[in-house]
Order: sequence, then C-alpha cells, then structure tokens
Amino acid sequence: MAAIKPLPIGGLLLDAADLLLGLVIAAWLAQGVIDRRIVLPRAPLSLPLLAFVGVLAVSLVGAESYRDGLPELVKWLQVLLLYWCVAAVLPQSRSGWLIAGVLVAGIGQALLGFVQFVPQSGPEAFVLLGRFMRAYGTFRQPNPDAGYLGLVAPFAVSLALWAWIGRANTTLPPHAG
Repeated sequence: MAAIKPLPIGGLLLDAADLLLGLVIAAWLAQGVIDRRIVLPRAPLSLPLLAFVGVLAVSLVGAESYRDGLPELVKWLQVLLLYWCVAAVLPQSRSGWLIAGVLVAGIGQALLGFVQFVPQSGPEAFVLLGRFMRAYGTFRQPNPDAGYLGLVAPFAVSLALWAWIGRANTTLPPHAG
C-alpha cells in the first residue's frame, strides 16, 4: 500500500507505511538487543521467503535496470522481516486480531476501489473503453491493487466457508421442553 504522495528521503520515495514498517522492525530488534537475544522464529514460510529473496537478489545482478529491480528486492525483504517480526511477537491467542486486520484492510481497499470506479476518479490513463475507471486503491497502480485483493478475497472466502461448515457440523443439544 502506498501513500497518495510519498516523501522523498535520501533519494528514496518513502511513505507512511514504509516509515511505520521501519519503526516496527526497529522496535522488535531494539527489544531483542535489550533482552540480549534476537531470535529469528522458526516460522513455516521462512525458508520459501528466504529462497525467493535469494533468487531475486541473484537475478538483480544481471538486471537491465537496478532502479526497477532494487525496489522489488527491498519490498520482499520487508515482507520477510515483517513476517519474522509478527511470528516472533504475536502470540497465537491474538492471531484473530491479525486476521481481522487483514480482512478489514481488504474491505477498505475494495470500498476505495468502488469509490474510484463509480465516479471515475483517477488518472486518465486508467480509463478503459472511455467509460470504465480501473480501481487502484492506495497502491497508485491497478495491478498491485488487484493482486492484493486477489490474495485477500480467497482468504476471506475460505474463512467464511470454514465458519459456515463448522457451524453446520455443530450438533445442537436436544430441545428441552
């Protein structure tokens, strides 16, 4: 997700999400330093994410444009660090809040996309066939917005099905009366 107007800091375009992520990672590492123990959790997606980041780093060596490739590598490094931070800090008993946050953020992006689509609010380059505005949410681009919604929607549907099936399989006590 990106801010509407990112801040240029040291030649980089940073937005509030980047700064907040930096603060969260710094706080997690600072707590580890205070405890004299920084532990990388054994989270299930660590190895696949590390492998992916490694492949991105190797592919960057022969890239035509470091300006285009480096931000992608940094983005996936941020994903890995945030994943480790959440896995290390968030107790399983509180994971419901994380799930709720993901779902609320997805709903917010979908609603913002609707608000952009209906009144055709956005750059002219996002208009299709002269009458349809491609939604872009807070991502500033339609494709990442669609990708995000494409990840959140199956998550939401699977949770809804899980809850519905779980309710259907629950046996009710016989009616006393």
